[in-house]
Amino acid sequence: LFRSLDLKLYEVRKAVMSAVIREATELRDNATDVGEALEKCDELLSRLKALVYEAQNSFPDIVIWMLSSKKRIAFVRIPAYKLLFSKRALARGNLCGECVTVNLKYHGKKGESAKSPQLPAQLRVKMWLGLAEDESDWNKSHELGSIAVFAETYENQSKMPLIGWKDAVGRPNWTGSLGKVSMPREAFKEPDGWTWGGAWDAVPPHSYSGNRDSDIDSFQDDIFEYQMRAPGVNWARSESTFGDVGGNINKEIENLENIEAPPNWQWIDSEWGVDINRAVDEEGWEYTVDDILSGYNPSERVYHLTRRRRWLRSRQKTTKDEKEAEKAQMKAFEMWEYARVFRAEAKYHFKARTFDMARRRRWIRKLVAGPSAGPAHFEFEHKKDIYIESPRMSLVFDQPYSYELRAYVYQARGIRSGDESGMSDAYCRVSFQHRSLQTRVISETVMPTWDETLVFDNLHLCEDPRQMLKNPPEVVVEIFDKDTIAKDDFLGRVGSPVFVHANAGVQPALQWYTIKHLSEESGQLLAAFHLIATSENPAIKMQQLPKPPQTREKKYIVPSGIRPEMQRYRIEMLTWGIRDMKRFQALTIGNPAVQLECCGEIKATEPIEDMKKNPNFQKSTLVFESIYLPKKKIYCPPLNIGVVDHRSFGRKPLVGLHCVRNLERYQYSSALSPPPMSTPKEAREKGKTFSPEAADEPVAVVAEIDPDKKDEEKFDWWSKYYASIGNASAALKVGDYSSTTRIES
Repeated sequence: LFRSLDLKLYEVRKAVMSAVIREATELRDNATDVGEALEKCDELLSRLKALVYEAQNSFPDIVIWMLSSKKRIAFVRIPAYKLLFSKRALARGNLCGECVTVNLKYHGKKGESAKSPQLPAQLRVKMWLGLAEDESDWNKSHELGSIAVFAETYENQSKMPLIGWKDAVGRPNWTGSLGKVSMPREAFKEPDGWTWGGAWDAVPPHSYSGNRDSDIDSFQDDIFEYQMRAPGVNWARSESTFGDVGGNINKEIENLENIEAPPNWQWIDSEWGVDINRAVDEEGWEYTVDDILSGYNPSERVYHLTRRRRWLRSRQKTTKDEKEAEKAQMKAFEMWEYARVFRAEAKYHFKARTFDMARRRRWIRKLVAGPSAGPAHFEFEHKKDIYIESPRMSLVFDQPYSYELRAYVYQARGIRSGDESGMSDAYCRVSFQHRSLQTRVISETVMPTWDETLVFDNLHLCEDPRQMLKNPPEVVVEIFDKDTIAKDDFLGRVGSPVFVHANAGVQPALQWYTIKHLSEESGQLLAAFHLIATSENPAIKMQQLPKPPQTREKKYIVPSGIRPEMQRYRIEMLTWGIRDMKRFQALTIGNPAVQLECCGEIKATEPIEDMKKNPNFQKSTLVFESIYLPKKKIYCPPLNIGVVDHRSFGRKPLVGLHCVRNLERYQYSSALSPPPMSTPKEAREKGKTFSPEAADEPVAVVAEIDPDKKDEEKFDWWSKYYASIGNASAALKVGDYSSTTRIES
């Protein structure tokens, strides 16, 4: 039943819809100006969006939490109306039954703090919200997969001295994943309308799919060397033991050289190396009194009794049959996972250690739904009450589809400065699904050009390719400033859907993406992301692309056809002097110089000897004789004009920076003559005042170079300057300027 408020709201919405239709019809018939028509369309669209919002929505929002033990780490909130199902397609939520990518964020003050700019997690989810009677529509939406329901229980055992592994101590022998409720296998009864689809089977735990070297071709192993001493004893008399970061000592390791690579892997590095890129001393050691009661410190003290250092070694995979290797490894472990004791927050591992006193393994049994299947749940007795356990539901595919992602990272502009010099040692980290790669580091710049292709091969995605075409997964690009000692500074993030096309051979185009640092814009990234099917696929044609060409550093570059087409140019800039510079770091600017940076190349003037006596440059010409810029202006990099102050002890801080983002307004075709230059007399007749010092930016000239025509002009800058203000007698040579392409600010 509708209330009077609902009826009134319906009348208001109907009236607004009629008005929007009437105004849109008049706009279509009478519009003459494109700009005004677009503004009117934006206004009508905002009015329609206001009608969509339901102020009295009775459904609560759906919240997905990421938990660690019992602690809430991050979340994402999704409005219920976006997931609500309806028989009418137009009344259905836009995310109902669709595979979408959602980004989690930290909750509370940590989510709003600039000290936590990291992305906690990214999920690829498929959600549906509807009535129980419409559940059949949800089941029909999985054409390439089937919904499977599994009963699940855990077998627990404890280790007894002189006896070995026996019945669990402190918890039942069969429990759920939390270990609180007793769930023996014989207590599972078939729900109404469901039948068993097989026997109980021991399977790997959920955490095994998150193994650190899973689905990647190269990996860096680390191991910690520990030393302990008595008070007053030298470290040289201490014996080394090896273990993990948590202090778990592996007594089987006596020497690092005896550690062999895992099956189907081989070492890349010839030997283990000490990690000194942390808060450690010169030899890589960090010290503490006790590793359980206190943290580690890079400086040694007399009272320190324990120290450790981290050793690293890289390895690569020798075979692509990763699933068989995983099965063989888990079979050797008999599906057990181990911990020191049974606790809710215990961290389990797959290889038994000396002090492990608890272990468990996961058992599942498949349920098959019948024609009259009801809700699947199990009932158990727990503390004289009835405990209801809802089994996990899984979307099962016969086999995953294979893909290859190519991330074309070309350049960035206007990024944040991470160093005190005003520049950044920038690199990109590209993350997709559970894998990540990073570019090389470009030093001392705010507009780095990486020109790299990052290849993510052997990607296995269990998702309907037709839904992937509609809602492609997202790739995350994070930009950092590389620091030698401290932690790398976060400069910004870009999130973008990958390019997926049903037809093979269609290449993506480079696009400018806005870099966000928290909620602020901090530059732009020129990149493209292409997801390619490498196996038989019902929606996306399979294609095999050759590897892009490599550089001397064995990095893939952006291939031709995607990279911008370049053309040779000449850039000239004339600077007369510097005025009105404010203090920098509490010191006055005494010996400034101007730097011109474009496409990674830098030209600088000679510094002014004494700015108080003479703020002008002795030589004011900066010239890039030959520089390659993209033909398409949308890809053209910015021109950075910086001021550097030469100070004592060789310090050269960047005290000012101006970025010319759009070079198109400075450029004229060589076939066109430049605009006529007014002499001071003509300027006075027009009521204007000519003043070269009044320009907001230094005068810059960008000339397109014709390779078939030699430059016969021999004008120096002062001749051009005096000729521009009408003082021909002071010019060294006066000629025809119509053949010169000039750009002036």
